Amino acid sequence: MRRIVLLGIRATAFSALLLAPSLFAQQRGNELADKTAQHRYKLVDLGTFGGPISYGPINGNGSRLLNNAGTVASYADFATPDPNAPDLCFVADCLLAHAARWRRGNVSDLGALDNAYSSAAGSINDRGWSTGQSETGLIVPVPPLFPQGFPEVHAVLWRGRRILDLGTLPGGTISMGISVNNAGQVVGLSNNGVPDPFPLFPTETQARTFLWQGGDLEDIGTLGGPDAIPAPGCDNQRPGVIVGLSYTSFTPNASTGVPTVDPFLWDNRSEEHTSELQSHHD
Repeated sequence: MRRIVLLGIRATAFSALLLAPSLFAQQRGNELADKTAQHRYKLVDLGTFGGPISYGPINGNGSRLLNNAGTVASYADFATPDPNAPDLCFVADCLLAHAARWRRGNVSDLGALDNAYSSAAGSINDRGWSTGQSETGLIVPVPPLFPQGFPEVHAVLWRGRRILDLGTLPGGTISMGISVNNAGQVVGLSNNGVPDPFPLFPTETQARTFLWQGGDLEDIGTLGGPDAIPAPGCDNQRPGVIVGLSYTSFTPNASTGVPTVDPFLWDNRSEEHTSELQSHHD
């Protein structure tokens, strides 16, 4: 019986030796296949409207420019000069640029509030709605920072190819759409015309975060100072939740010359539908 066992062991060992090269080859092939699969990609040129450049996020890194349907929101050059060139150009090459939507190899011009001027999409939701900003064609006088004035831009929402002017907060002249979520809410930024000793807008007035829904702009407030700015990150994609940065007071720090800035979380999803602005210190 012992001999049979030994023969069995030897046969098993011999079989293993015969199988080892093929198993090793198979394992090696699987590893190479995995590595090849990891490096498979296709680079797609989204194109322009005849100019040299198409652009990425206008409102900073973290913006959602690609939705789950494979649609991209962005903006791109025409070959036409910017009507505000050379001093007040929308993009660095001083060409006219419009918001763009790319899907399945086709790039569409989303237009502007005045198509002679520039626009840009900076966020998209899964419905294909985009938000961003559009020049209105007006110049805002803001001396002494900009003696020649500053192009007025308004936050806009594109639903399909229809552009909707979201306007500004009362007293404001400039606004920007930062994020749009799947509920159709837009988080944005607007000035309000109130003089600000620590302005974050070139208009030298307070800059506030707003929530747009159903045609209404709501100023969500601050942590105690004059200004609050939304971040372009993914939390602004959740209905009723906004993240950003805010001054905590009107008192400047000796080292920086401006008040303390803290991150904030604004959440109005409670059962009572009350809004709450909280510092990260809470």
